[in-house]
Amino acid sequence: MKRNSAIDFIKGVAIIAMLIGHASPPAALGRFIYLWHMAVFFMASGFFFLPERVADFDGLVQFSKRRIVKLLLVAISWTLVMHLCHNGFASFGLQGYDHWSATDFYHHLRWAFFLLQAPNPAFWFIKTLFMVSVSYAALSWLFSNIDKLFRRKGLYFKPRFEYASQGVLAIGMLLVSNRVHFPRVISMVVGGEVFFTAYALFHLGRCVALISPLLERIRDSLCIRIAAAVISLAILLAFTFSLDKFELAANQYHSAFVMLAASITGWVFLDALRYMIESSGGAILCVIIECVGRHTMSIMLFHWLVFQVLLRLGFVASSGICHCIVYSAVAVCVALILSAAWSKIVNIKLFRQ
Repeated sequence: MKRNSAIDFIKGVAIIAMLIGHASPPAALGRFIYLWHMAVFFMASGFFFLPERVADFDGLVQFSKRRIVKLLLVAISWTLVMHLCHNGFASFGLQGYDHWSATDFYHHLRWAFFLLQAPNPAFWFIKTLFMVSVSYAALSWLFSNIDKLFRRKGLYFKPRFEYASQGVLAIGMLLVSNRVHFPRVISMVVGGEVFFTAYALFHLGRCVALISPLLERIRDSLCIRIAAAVISLAILLAFTFSLDKFELAANQYHSAFVMLAASITGWVFLDALRYMIESSGGAILCVIIECVGRHTMSIMLFHWLVFQVLLRLGFVASSGICHCIVYSAVAVCVALILSAAWSKIVNIKLFRQ
């Protein structure tokens, strides 16, 4: 499948925003970022979901295998490596200064397979995205087969039963997402109450994909693009200065309406921003951001360790805009270099045999 450069741009800006958000930015900037930066990741994942690929059980199995390899195993492996190297890192002050005993190692390693107590706080997203995408695919397979049964009986639904059912389920989950509290065991498995919110955002991304051809025709006008950018930015700024707490990771937001509005507005703002940058002669900048957007997993895995190294070396001794820029730029560059190096390694003939 050909890559969608617009989605790469959105993911690129979102991952840079995540880095800035983890670098103790000024309060107002942090609130602005947290309104949309993780929500658009779940939407981007849902954007590419195709129910036809999981319409039969074999397709569902293959989809789940790909998610396990690309998300779960990568995060678990990295968590295990970080845990096993903890005492070495602690010697340099990279993960605190406390050295673990054998009991401590056992305690941390046994939870690594649930991605709990992970050394990287961004891992909540990987775990939640895995659970949401696999659950969504499984229910899509179920609803598609129910739809087939209805069609054999001569009952046809518009929109399709699978899509409508997912929509109803997503709305219901979003309405109760910040009102429910899972038992600890369930939270360990699904990632907590944020699972409901993320499920709704995943479906929202699919909705955006369905109407994107129509939106492309509407957005051809420069005036519409500028208006979209200005209005969406105004809404995000209004939320920034009127909401005290908004954080998707902690599933903390005022209401389902605010979550939907902030997520959709953030998506519209980033989409309009890309067009405006390109129109003003910033095509090279767009290409750079799209490149970053194609390596979000690498950046998510390595950025926290890079941050610890920078702190230890004294490059980011105080918070502020300069702090955020230095941290984000170095984290992105290191992650891209490591990602490129790994690609070279796995393409060596010895490893391909």
